[in-house]
Amino acid sequence: MRNLNIAEHMNSKKLDRSNSDTPIKLKELKNLIGERELDKKVYECYDISKFGHEEDNIRIKGISELLSAFYEINNKVNKYDIIEKLENVEYIGLEENKEIRLYFPEHDISASGVYGFSYDLLNELFKMGGLYNYCKQNDYRDILKDVIDGLFSRSTDIEKRYRLIEYNDDVLLRANTSMKYKRYDNNIVMYIYLLALHKYATDSDLFFILDKAHISDSAMILFLEQENPIQVDGLGDVYFSAVVSNSEIKKGKVEFALRYRIVDDGAEFKVLPDIKDSLFSVMHNLKVENLESKIEDIFELEGYKNSMLDYISNIKSMRLTEDTLQFLMGQITTRRTKLSSETKKKFEELYDQELIPNSMNLIKAFDKVSEITADFDEKIYLERLYYKVIKKVIGD
Repeated sequence: MRNLNIAEHMNSKKLDRSNSDTPIKLKELKNLIGERELDKKVYECYDISKFGHEEDNIRIKGISELLSAFYEINNKVNKYDIIEKLENVEYIGLEENKEIRLYFPEHDISASGVYGFSYDLLNELFKMGGLYNYCKQNDYRDILKDVIDGLFSRSTDIEKRYRLIEYNDDVLLRANTSMKYKRYDNNIVMYIYLLALHKYATDSDLFFILDKAHISDSAMILFLEQENPIQVDGLGDVYFSAVVSNSEIKKGKVEFALRYRIVDDGAEFKVLPDIKDSLFSVMHNLKVENLESKIEDIFELEGYKNSMLDYISNIKSMRLTEDTLQFLMGQITTRRTKLSSETKKKFEELYDQELIPNSMNLIKAFDKVSEITADFDEKIYLERLYYKVIKKVIGD
């Protein structure tokens, strides 16, 4: 899963583990479908009756909190798109926050950039992200305006879709996309994801529990964990989670992955595969009709789980070697990571005081490393790092 930078979004909400039994009927997922033509087309292709009876209780504990959080976020904003040729867009200037402001005369809309829109637009269109950064850092507003005005007026054949959001009386530009962009927003992704997991849970006679979630006006990541573990001899309990992430901005993509959590003798850790090892991903230019073959992969979870269990069973005997420790140190303390300096310092202390002096297996080691941070995004980074370490050890 990519870093979605949800914490930087204006309007977001985090949810912790919940096994609330407050029932939600399957038919209530209809409320996620909006009035857009794309929403209606998705509902036609993925009618609730294909996934269960409308009166079924959704087999996900914590579903009430999840939906309430989504509606709370969604009701605070108004999201819409406009399509316009670049020659019909006027550059107004730099805002105080150094994001650009554009005016769309045909729509009488003035909006400023957010979520990195300014850099993304200028770099994508004219390869001038560096010039934009240089001008805003040095407050060269006149130079930037002259360049942008000239380029806009000469770009007569460029037509873009602009994604706007209204929040607290402000109109903001959150992304620009191609005309092929299908706008699989959070509501659509959540609708399909919850339907598919309910059907899988019904067919497999199990329940999911909301483990954690982070939802914003433009992105989300959800972790739903199977309620009952799989017991692995000599290892402990293994809990699998179905993870979905979505971004409505930049190069939007829906990703679905299978995460596992190992619990043994009071120690535990979670592992999230690399992006390239996700079960599947869906670009936002994919036609609705072609989604079905991708969604079918959700019903192959048993096969994916069994293949994971083949190598998970070997983790018990894996121990921290000097090479593994150095690899772990490099991945956590490097300047390229977005881990805070405080988190890096805590790891260095753990490394010196406990990891080096003691020979321990990976389960206990990762359990201790997981305690260096409580931050949502940092924990996800560590989960992906554990996956890399395990693959490296197995490869060695």
